[in-house]
Amino acid sequence: MGSTPKQPNFLFILADDLGFSDIGCYGSEIQTPNIDRLAAEGTRMLNHHAAAACSPTRAMLLSGTDAHLGGLGTLIEFKQNVRGAERWSGKAGYEGFLNRDVATLPEILEDNGYFTVMSGKWHLGMRTSQGPWERGFQKAFAMLPGCCNHYGWEPVQEKFPVGGRPIHAEMGQKVDITPNKTEDPEGFYSTDYYTDTLIKYFEERTEEEKSRPFFSFLPYTAPHWPLQCSRAQRDKYKGVYNDGPYALRERRLKKLVEMGIIDESVVPHKVETSKVGTGEWDTLTAEERKLSTRAMETYAGMVDSIDVNIGKVVQYLKKTGEYDNTFIVFMSDNGAEGAAYILPCICYGYGTVLGTDIKSAIHKYYDNSYDNIGAYNSYTWLGPLWAQASTAPSRLFKCFPSQGGILVPCVIKPPANSFPPLSPGSFSRSFTTVMDFVPTFLELAGVALPQPTTSSSRAMTKFRGREVHAVRGKSWVPFFGRGEGVEQDPTWAIHSSSEPVGWELSARGALRKGDWKIVHFAKAQGGAGEGGDGWELFNVVQDPGETKDVAQDEPEKLQELLQCWDEYVVECGIVWGESAVAPGLGKDEAPELWEDEMELQRCWMDARGGVTPGCYENSSDAHRMPNMPISEGQQIKCDEKKPSCTQCYRGKRACTWAAEEPKRTKVARRANATACEGCRDKKLKCTDDINNACERCRTLGIECVRPRRRAGPASPTLSDSSPPTNTVSSRGVEPGQLPEGKELHNLVQLYFASVYNFGFFAFIHPLHYQRLLDNGKIPRELTLIMIASAARFGAPATPENLARADAWADAAIGALLPRIYQGFGVVQLMVRRNKSVLEQLNGRFVPTAGLTHATGNAPCATL
Repeated sequence: MGSTPKQPNFLFILADDLGFSDIGCYGSEIQTPNIDRLAAEGTRMLNHHAAAACSPTRAMLLSGTDAHLGGLGTLIEFKQNVRGAERWSGKAGYEGFLNRDVATLPEILEDNGYFTVMSGKWHLGMRTSQGPWERGFQKAFAMLPGCCNHYGWEPVQEKFPVGGRPIHAEMGQKVDITPNKTEDPEGFYSTDYYTDTLIKYFEERTEEEKSRPFFSFLPYTAPHWPLQCSRAQRDKYKGVYNDGPYALRERRLKKLVEMGIIDESVVPHKVETSKVGTGEWDTLTAEERKLSTRAMETYAGMVDSIDVNIGKVVQYLKKTGEYDNTFIVFMSDNGAEGAAYILPCICYGYGTVLGTDIKSAIHKYYDNSYDNIGAYNSYTWLGPLWAQASTAPSRLFKCFPSQGGILVPCVIKPPANSFPPLSPGSFSRSFTTVMDFVPTFLELAGVALPQPTTSSSRAMTKFRGREVHAVRGKSWVPFFGRGEGVEQDPTWAIHSSSEPVGWELSARGALRKGDWKIVHFAKAQGGAGEGGDGWELFNVVQDPGETKDVAQDEPEKLQELLQCWDEYVVECGIVWGESAVAPGLGKDEAPELWEDEMELQRCWMDARGGVTPGCYENSSDAHRMPNMPISEGQQIKCDEKKPSCTQCYRGKRACTWAAEEPKRTKVARRANATACEGCRDKKLKCTDDINNACERCRTLGIECVRPRRRAGPASPTLSDSSPPTNTVSSRGVEPGQLPEGKELHNLVQLYFASVYNFGFFAFIHPLHYQRLLDNGKIPRELTLIMIASAARFGAPATPENLARADAWADAAIGALLPRIYQGFGVVQLMVRRNKSVLEQLNGRFVPTAGLTHATGNAPCATL
């Protein structure tokens, strides 16, 4: 009688924003010998699909089902503003964290005797109760948000010691990372640290834990922006990319053909560019090309570092004798990033961690000079041109459901003899998804897959006494292990060609059924348009580059897939369309706007918020404002005697920010027009009021999202507002009570016009705030603080105005104190960032040195 086969170990390695051809065994010039060796011993999956962004892929990977069912119908960052909150808050499946309506792979394996460990990026929940230690990992170190500085440094740490940092935690306890400013090999670098921590967990196993099989998860945050690596790794690729992204794309495509990964007949999709962000390569200046090339060299260095660290884990497993029995997977979570192309959507649509004016924030805090790119205090990203070299021949990149966003490299190295039909170094062109790993790993481990208790398309099953969604992925074991394909065509040996698979993120959708695929996103983003007419149809087997839309030629096929799409929307509770409402699925724990996640996720770019003008080098819109003498990132001193800012002075050109006060101009409406030209072009509601933009934005002709202006003439008194006295006023308003209607709006407008440079209020968007105020969604404490500030600093310092300010501040304190330790997010955020805020609000305002009330000529006062 033969012995029972030993259960395999599992090592799952996930790269972040790695493009399809960014590793050597997929045609890259980047040196990845360790990954290439895994491919030589195993198999490269050439038709493997993830979600279009990181969190949904992670949810699908660990749950085996659609991200919308697991709580990641959207990223938590996309809910942290008004538009996102209105669209997704309160919708089941859009919680922004991995919900309890799914069972996770480590939970199931843990229940069946596996030792489960993780080290790396989590991005599936930013509260302690949502961390990996709560979802089946017995040991876990996690970077909770979506990104971080790879050297553990953020300027917000030095500006605001409390709060605002990317969060690292271990087993539910916050871990403070010591910033590594010297590239010390013993200091923190994300890829090195995550790898070393995983190996440490292996080394610390007890004898009992060593006797058990393990499931280990190593999700890197590289090569996600900011692009940072050691000088040695960066300079290893110096000069490799000097001929630019188009030349790199051609080399990659040629290599893919030579390696047999794509056929020479494949027509690659054209490179998409945008007027916002990066344009055509030949329109860039020599200096811009040089900087962009250096960013690509840094990106290559980051990928190189991943490979070096994978080698460290492999060597450890070989040393302990566990390598041969370990199923290893390496893949990317989505396509390469092309942030510049979608920056307007990210910043102004959803306000993610990029902030609302990332360029100004980077110029203020970081040094992106040529020699410094890649260092701890640099902040660059890849951009659309280099990204489309990585995703070729596919269309576009991360965040899009086109092939460039969801087709990812995937290398598997199974234990010996577990997948006999797969010869070492082979390719597989079978259609697969990231949801397939749960059923595949469970079958290899000899663990029964929880069986559905219902036969509907939204099948449920039981796990640990609760109802959870059934696994939607398909096991690879029947085909790769026993040669039993679903269909004779190897492409459909694992999934049936009659089985649709859908993708959706941020109102961009796609669905694949057999050889056919429909895609939908806006024209402004390279798609076909909005509404029912916005669908494109491709035969992605014949046209993998999605170059020929055949929707008009194949109307019946289009309708067939659209019907499947409608079913997918219902099955997974997808919020689709302008006013779509998700059906009630499962338990809704969606956080309200301004809850704890905001404080945890908030990183340096949002800590000060908005436009922070200074003397910026290498910037076409770099202009200084009076009383802002230093650019903190570049340390360039302004000479107040010069009639221009530093950059314009050096460039010997006219400066719009001369020493004298620029004239205030108003962009008037044309005759019979419903909006001024600026608002009409930007599709904004037009108020025809120059006070809705700061002077800098009006001068430069750009949209203003953070008004920050010098004090104007004396503001009117607040006679229209209710006087906070010790008795009920003649208007019937109690002391400290919020005024109503126009009175309240006047105070709020006064705050934004005159007092809006509070460090701990700077993340509040004025227009969004007004909308929330109208809808009754603003916490009373927040409004009290703001109108108290307006009365104190935005209006003349009359006894009446000061009395009102004191009363409103006292009322804020009375409501504030009981909530500080009860998870009241925005108040917690303010208190943590400024320990003296209570004293300042309690009638003891201390203006910044040199600043006066709005009746003077100096800039507005701040707390």
